[in-house]
This record gives sequence, structure tokens and C-alpha cells, in this order.
Amino acid sequence: MTKGKNVVTQGSDNQYGVDPGFERMDADAVCEECGTVNPEGTLFCKTCGNNLRDQRTRRMSADGTIEPDTPVQTSRRVLVGLLTVLALLLLVWAAMPGNVERLQDSLTRRMSADFYADGVDPRVYWDGPNSDFFDSLAADLRQNPVTSQDIRRADEAGPVARSNYGGTYFLRQGARPDDPVVGSAQVVEADDEVYFVALLGNTEVRGIGDLRMARYPSARFVGIREGARFQVGHGFAQPLDGGGFLCVGQRENSDFRYEIMAFRVP
Repeated sequence: MTKGKNVVTQGSDNQYGVDPGFERMDADAVCEECGTVNPEGTLFCKTCGNNLRDQRTRRMSADGTIEPDTPVQTSRRVLVGLLTVLALLLLVWAAMPGNVERLQDSLTRRMSADFYADGVDPRVYWDGPNSDFFDSLAADLRQNPVTSQDIRRADEAGPVARSNYGGTYFLRQGARPDDPVVGSAQVVEADDEVYFVALLGNTEVRGIGDLRMARYPSARFVGIREGARFQVGHGFAQPLDGGGFLCVGQRENSDFRYEIMAFRVP
């Protein structure tokens, strides 16, 4: 056999005993290394292991011809091109000022939300991935308590248009101005979630509310701390036409529902 060509010689010098009727064979079938005739579409020679696809590529390059892509190869080429363009656009976007931090924050919040969604131990709000953030909200409430002047301004201002849920709130047992104030809360809204801390005397409540899956902001896993005792709870906040929110909470393994009003400090 003449090496590098697509013919198998006939006669006594055909040491591999190939049928003389196969005078021309495609390079994908006939191995140029050992002359073995392989089944059509074989990738590696069954005798010597030569890569028949590489062999075909070398032959086509030497002959100066280009084999057209198959539909599968064309689709793969287009997909790779689109993914490359998308990756470049993402790199350009990430390089813009502030986008890296926002991307990191978003990923961190999503990972943390998945962690908290398990709802196994309420102490996770005090020693879990976001405990420093919740600690800062609680510290802000203690260092900057809601004053009687803040409450008076809120009562005088009346209902205000709500653009988001973030802010400082005071908590009342009812909706009337003469109902007693029993605590305060700090709320931060980020994407589709609200992070909150509420202080009611010796009780501290921490949680992450979901803005996507419910009619009202809801939290199905809330941490409740009373001294050294921790409990699990859940609840939701219903916006009211007259301003403020009706906050409804319930402890795990209890049928009793707690209701309290929350009004944002102007």
C-alpha cells in the first residue's frame, strides 16, 4: 500500500490481504498506518488504534479540500460562538464599577437563603452565615431606639405611599394612636427578600421574608430568642390601606397566633 493515499494496491505486495475489489476506500475506513479496513464511522482503527478522524483531517488538508460540517457540527459551532459572546458580555458587565460587589452580594444572599430555608435550628440567625448582619440590625435598634417624637410624627403624617419595605418601624398592640407601643423593628429589602429584626421587651425575632411566593411578605422560618431559649416560628405581614402592616406570627407546635401592628418611622 502507498502510504498517505486512498488506494490499496493489488497483487502480491498487498500484505494485508485486502479484497482487490476495494480499489479505493475512504480514509475514514482504511487505516493509513496498517491498512485495516474498519467499519464506516469508526473513530479508532480496530487493529492499531490510529485515530481515523485525525487521519481524514490530514488527508483533506493535504489535498487542499475542505469537508463541509455536518448539521450537528454546525449547531455545536454556533452554540460555542454564542456562549463565548455571552461570557465576554458577562465579563464586560462585571468589570463595570459596582457590579462585582452586587454580583457577590446576590450570590451570597442566594446561598444564605438556601441555608436558612432548611429551618432546622433557630440559632442559625445568631451564629449562621448572616449572623453579623442581623447583629448589626439589632445593635442599631438598641443604639437608636424609636422615640416618642418619632411615633408622634408618624401618627401626624398618616398613611404614606410604600415604595419598599425597608426602614425602621415601631410596633403597637393596635392601630389606634393610644394603643401601647411594645417594640421596634429594623427591615432591609434586597431583591426579592426582606431581612428583619424585631425587639419586643426581652424577646428578639429574626427572619428572612420572601416577596415572591406569597400574597404578602412571608417568612416560613423565623428565629425567636427569649434569653437563652430559642424557638422556631413563622408569619407574614399584611399591608393595610390605613397605613402600616398587620404582622401575624405563630410559634412552632402552637395554635396561638400573635398579631401586632407595625408603622414605619418617617
